[in-house]
Amino acid sequence: MTTDVEDINNSLKILLSTRPGERVMFPNYGCDLQEMLFKPLDLTLITQMKGIVERAILYHEPRINILSIEIDTRDELEGEVLIQVDYEVRNTNTRSNIVFLSTKEKLPKYNELQDVCSHFEYYQTLH
Repeated sequence: MTTDVEDINNSLKILLSTRPGERVMFPNYGCDLQEMLFKPLDLTLITQMKGIVERAILYHEPRINILSIEIDTRDELEGEVLIQVDYEVRNTNTRSNIVFLSTKEKLPKYNELQDVCSHFEYYQTLH
């Protein structure tokens, strides 16, 4: 059995890694951070990312109060951004935090892309 904090951390991981529209019955559920990863990382983008994370948590995780959201851009050249959310569980006043790693997806290699294209062409010929 998971504790409240573990359950909330799992919920936050799912929330921050889900794109809006992925869940059919909850089209607004999620956090659209993937769109931000290929933009130039500056203060404006960091502020937007904090706002997106904060809104997603406020709308979809009523069990916590957000204490702070920090964005760590130390490894931005490797395509990694760390998002730390410090929060308080409303029922127990327990403080906790979660660190979420957001990374750029690797582009497929040429031969993998070729396989996808040939599979798509094969699918089209069948239908």
